[in-house]
Parts: sequence; structure tokens; C-alpha cells
Amino acid sequence: MLTTPNLLAVNVVDGITYYSGAGAGWTVPEHSDLVSYACSYDLCDITAVFDGTEQDPLGGAIDFAGPNYQSLPYTFTIDMGEVQTFTHWRVAGNGWYSFQDAHLANVPGSDVDYTNNRADDGFVYAAFSSPVAAQHWQTVITSYGNPDYQASFQCYLTEVQFGLQASID
Repeated sequence: MLTTPNLLAVNVVDGITYYSGAGAGWTVPEHSDLVSYACSYDLCDITAVFDGTEQDPLGGAIDFAGPNYQSLPYTFTIDMGEVQTFTHWRVAGNGWYSFQDAHLANVPGSDVDYTNNRADDGFVYAAFSSPVAAQHWQTVITSYGNPDYQASFQCYLTEVQFGLQASID
């Protein structure tokens, strides 16, 4: 039986329990550059990407320097402090300052297309090819979602959450 110590269960979707790092002490050892004025819009708190709760699943956001400032890919690494095992993940961004293709580094089956497959709750979902155990999880954004010139100065990463299938929980 897999367990998720120190994680906050945010909600259950199609039998998958999704967890955030709210209150878990996760850290971010590396991430791509944020847009220079991100703090002016309160979008520079790097832990906002995993602080969703049951009441507010999308939590906060950070603001990467978009493709008009820096080349893709953009990365965001979470250190969970201990090995955790998951079978799914979900990720959210912004409809205007959006990424398109993303995946978790070294996790087969984690590819998502945010701009074309976003669910009504603001997330895009992926199931891994098999359960994955890791302490470090790196989100890799490989393409931008909005071709508008002005929109390409920023790219929001709103939330990254991890899930376990109920049959393995």
C-alpha cells in the first residue's frame, strides 16, 4: 500500500486523490527565470505553485519570463524532502499567459497539452505509464500556448499537484 505522509489531499477526481504540498515543507531548488516585474503582481512566491487547498485548489501562481524574454523550455523543480510515489499529476496555468506542452522530467506518460486539454476546473491531467517514486519532481514546459506577441512576455505556472489511484492508495 502506498502512502502520502505530510501531504494535503486536495480532492478526488475519477478515483484519483490529488495532493498538494501546502504545509508539507516542499522546497524549490531550481526554476527558470521569472519575469522581472513578477513581484509587482504578487507572482514571485515560488511555493505558490504547490499550495492549493480543498477550498482553493489552484492556490497561487508564478510568472516565468515568457518566450519574448527567454527561450523554452522552462523548468520548475520540487523537492518533496523524501521519496513519494504517484500514479498521476495535474498542472494548471493561465488562459492568456499560457504554456501548451509540458511533462514531468523522466516520467513516461506525463505529457500534457494545457491549451487544448484543460478541464473545467483549470487543470490538465495525465496518468503515468506506471507508478513513479521520486523525491525531486521537475515540471518541464516545452511550448508556449498563446501566439499573441504581447501575451508572450509572460508564462504563468499556477499549480502542480500529484495523484494516487484509489486502488493503490
